[in-house]
Amino acid sequence: MTSTWLVADLQSKTNLQEQFLREADCLPEFAVLRASELWRHVLKNYFPEIDIVSPQFLAVWLSEWLKSQNIVWANSPGSSQLLLDYLEIFLPILPREAEAEKMREWLAQNSAAVVRWGHWYYLCESAWKFLHQQKILLATWVPGFLAASENLPEDFWPNDLRVDLGPVLTGAEAELLEKLARSRKIEVVFPSSEDRARYKDQFAAYGVIENSAQIQALPDKEAAFRVDKHNSFHRFASELGEVKAAVHWLRDAADRGVPLNQLGVFSASIEKYWPLLDSYLRVEGLPVRKAVVTPATSLPSIQNWLATLRIEALQLSAGDLEANIYSRDENATIPYERFAALFKNIYDEDDLSREPAVRRRFTQPFRAGDKLDRERFFTWALQFYDGEVTSIERVAAIFLQECRSNLQLEVRSWVRYVENLVSRIELENSPETQGGIRCGNLDAALPLELDTVVLLGLDAESIRPQERFAVSERDRERLARDLGMNLTPPGRNWSYWVEKIMLQTKSRCHACFALHDLMSRPQSPAAIWLSGSDADCEVPGPTRWDEIQRSAGEVEAGASAIKIEELPRLSPSQIEKYLNCPFQFAAEKIFYLSDLPDVDLDLDAATGGRVVHEILNRLLEPIQPPELRPRLNWTAIELERLVDQVRDDLKIVVGAQKLWPATRARLVKIAERFLDFEKNWRRDFPETETVLREGSVSGKLTLPGDSIAPVEISGRIDRVDKNSKGEYIVLDYKWSMKGDFHSHNKWIENNELQLLFYSYCLENGFTSLPTGPVLGAFYFTLREMDREKGFRDVAGYADEASKLFDKSRGKSPIEREELEKLYEWLRVKVAEVVTRMRSGDFAPRPRDYEICDECKWRTVCRAPHLI
Repeated sequence: MTSTWLVADLQSKTNLQEQFLREADCLPEFAVLRASELWRHVLKNYFPEIDIVSPQFLAVWLSEWLKSQNIVWANSPGSSQLLLDYLEIFLPILPREAEAEKMREWLAQNSAAVVRWGHWYYLCESAWKFLHQQKILLATWVPGFLAASENLPEDFWPNDLRVDLGPVLTGAEAELLEKLARSRKIEVVFPSSEDRARYKDQFAAYGVIENSAQIQALPDKEAAFRVDKHNSFHRFASELGEVKAAVHWLRDAADRGVPLNQLGVFSASIEKYWPLLDSYLRVEGLPVRKAVVTPATSLPSIQNWLATLRIEALQLSAGDLEANIYSRDENATIPYERFAALFKNIYDEDDLSREPAVRRRFTQPFRAGDKLDRERFFTWALQFYDGEVTSIERVAAIFLQECRSNLQLEVRSWVRYVENLVSRIELENSPETQGGIRCGNLDAALPLELDTVVLLGLDAESIRPQERFAVSERDRERLARDLGMNLTPPGRNWSYWVEKIMLQTKSRCHACFALHDLMSRPQSPAAIWLSGSDADCEVPGPTRWDEIQRSAGEVEAGASAIKIEELPRLSPSQIEKYLNCPFQFAAEKIFYLSDLPDVDLDLDAATGGRVVHEILNRLLEPIQPPELRPRLNWTAIELERLVDQVRDDLKIVVGAQKLWPATRARLVKIAERFLDFEKNWRRDFPETETVLREGSVSGKLTLPGDSIAPVEISGRIDRVDKNSKGEYIVLDYKWSMKGDFHSHNKWIENNELQLLFYSYCLENGFTSLPTGPVLGAFYFTLREMDREKGFRDVAGYADEASKLFDKSRGKSPIEREELEKLYEWLRVKVAEVVTRMRSGDFAPRPRDYEICDECKWRTVCRAPHLI
């Protein structure tokens, strides 16, 4: 064989090799090549000084180069990757100075193009000169470099070529074929006229060689896209529905006796579907002709290594800290709940000092901007790796191959490159199963002729991604018309592959579209899907996994309820939580789940509430016990010191010390407003004496019903005031607005127990105070300095001398008889709750579905409306 077949992908290469090997015992080395392999061979032979690097490495290198250019608009995150993409678009121009000069002249006459993307073109010119000096290329740029090179001879390849590249042929490759045709026999499989008309962008390169006298055209089989009994179109609610339907169809075909190697499932991005497909097909017992690989990034040793490198390079994140501490240290000194609260929000390296034990783990010897060469960086990085040698060997081999020894980069850039490098490495767990179902991207299906095919993900964005570049299709058409320059179209239009797969499928092709992706984001159908049908939404057929889930559900339905040996001590807030949703109570008091508030730049609501409560508690301390009069003439300096002292005493960790003065000023303002309110109140009601601050409630509450045993209760009353007659007022501090709370006439329907519960306990001896009548109980809303919502016994303002509040025109006045009815309702409600708890009733049944939106246990809840 004296000729070389040139094909587009690995599947086509494999098919041809298998066909030739059936006719001969062996093949010449270059009998069948992918186009990318051919161009790299040519580059190595004629330009050995040029290095081929990965896009990931070049993006990192270009980010360093962009910093040196001092271009403000090009130094944002992602600029280097965007620059790479623009270099790909302008590649037909950049290596040729004459073409670049024409482009500059064209831009000078087209101001609109200059505004939209001209600055990117000029930046690409500078970047290309830099890369040319450094003698580095991407593999995809090799044809463009070779086509523009004046030092490449006409006979750069020794064999004749038979070319079948379909829509992946580029303009640069077409030029190289035309050049080689002067000394070698070149045969090219041309697309059909209809294909070229339908997909002008993808087949534009064939216009370069269609009139070449030296190139022999091998016509493609003319075939128009059709909709017939072989093609069916399906719409599903989600991509999960697509997967389930695909598995159902594949199982049905296998049961009909279709050989597994005649079945296929393909997508524009099969890896997106693969985790689900793999799980469903395994349960179904259907082998897949796809190698099972493990991404290197999924290995714990690699994850820990990268996490440590990022931290040491001052790129901090909570996830990396967690991986470093809890995966490498089985006896971590800091409890996980405290760690999560302290380090969920991290902004700079100073935040590590929130916990000394964490800060001591890291040396962080470098500063931002420090540069290292290849050997020094990798030697430093390897000291943090403690996993298997085989895993790091692959990383080291690629690292040393791609990176020049004299290259110097910032530490963060090195770390970013290592991350990208590791993301490309896959470790093979088991080889491809021969005879299994075919599975891959759409281009892998094109050389095959299968009996039954399922096409997944025929949404518009997957089949033809929206152009995110300022160089539009219209711009490319104008440049081709004005200058004869065919710019590389960004992205890939998969419609051609979808159409060809439908045409070549023997029995049936199922084309699927999902209304929502796996993240519940809405999608629109691709034009190729709409051209066949606009099917209604379907329910996928049953799978073996569905059967297993149904049988598991039947077992769970008969399972016994949760039994608890002894009820925990109940507080009014816990009872309210149970009435809102039993699972909320169970999560905290039975399953002992915890969710400590996160340390952030500002105090969270719970921590802020603790601080405010303690400040108000100290402001009302008696001047000289047992005298109950508090001091109400604090200065601003004294209040600042008090706030700082409360922070230290409560061991409050703040997210950023430099922001604490602003938080302190806000707390001082609250304290000042509170003191002004108290001065005015005590002037109007001089009998007011604060007798309990942050007082505890405890004891055994006897409940109605002979079969209900007394229950342990607990709680904490924010404040109790009294007059000289021993009559009480209960106050509960709240940071919310008064509109968020109700007076007593709405407590029953809203299950508000707190004020009523504390009033009952105060009158029945569950506190340290002598028993006495409660004349009123109020929410004290601190934002508005208001204490109106609650209840006030009408007897409370009968005696002018000893009254503790005025008569209200609102809905809070109440007769004693009505208050006693509320007390009885409270005891009945608590008895009902206790009975349900003891019966094991902790199912997730929210009183209102709206509370689920803010529930912190939503992610672990299995309420039907959340699944």
